[in-house]
Amino acid sequence: MRDDTAQARLRESVADHERDLHATELRVRDLQNDLGAERVSEDQLDEARANERRLKGDVEDLVRMSAHLRQQVETMTERLARAQALHEQLRAGRADFRLFSGLATDLRSDRFQAYVLEDSFTKLVQGASDRLFTLSVQRYSLTFKEDQILVVDHDNADETRISDTLSGGETFLASLSLALELSRQVQDAAGAVNLDSLFIDEGFGTLDPDTLATVSETIQSLQVAGRMVGVITHIPELRDEFSQQIHITKHQGYSTVQVRGTL
Repeated sequence: MRDDTAQARLRESVADHERDLHATELRVRDLQNDLGAERVSEDQLDEARANERRLKGDVEDLVRMSAHLRQQVETMTERLARAQALHEQLRAGRADFRLFSGLATDLRSDRFQAYVLEDSFTKLVQGASDRLFTLSVQRYSLTFKEDQILVVDHDNADETRISDTLSGGETFLASLSLALELSRQVQDAAGAVNLDSLFIDEGFGTLDPDTLATVSETIQSLQVAGRMVGVITHIPELRDEFSQQIHITKHQGYSTVQVRGTL
């Protein structure tokens, strides 16, 4: 009584039913094999269903807890990154603090003045040391240590001692070396006034002839830089080393001046 299309649908439904029936029979057989002779009561089935619901609830709770923990992990990760950035800022800030604190201490009026003076004295003594080494025929040089100008005796195993232990002539050489170097540094200083003239007063009487000749050569070499160097002395041997001279002769109640050479 049905057309071909309806009959085909029915045949397909029957085939599906037979397949489902076959699968169900296989499932029943597997369950029977698992259960063996044991039979499950309605109470046991209800208990299993209750356990299933409870386990599903536990799973849902664990899923929610996992999501909450995941959120906490993300928050802690962000905080950790922020803490690391702040730690780097703190480390840089501490370094800057140490630098500025040191500068604040060093730039105080007393500390800064001491720093400038120490640097100036160190450079002064270094230059004067080279001059004294030449004037003393390589016997003495100078060093600046603990705010003192010390003498290095190269003829005595480089012994370092205070300048008070020098003889009169040696003291004069050290003083002359310092004075000459000081005049050079003032001359070379940026913005400083030019020292067009330099006068050296006495002290030559304590020198032996060889040292006197060395001092004379040193003084005459200073004129190369264009400065006028005046030497005040009563020693004929030193006076005669210079072609340009001013003679002052004392008389009773007055003095006379005589110029020799071209000034």
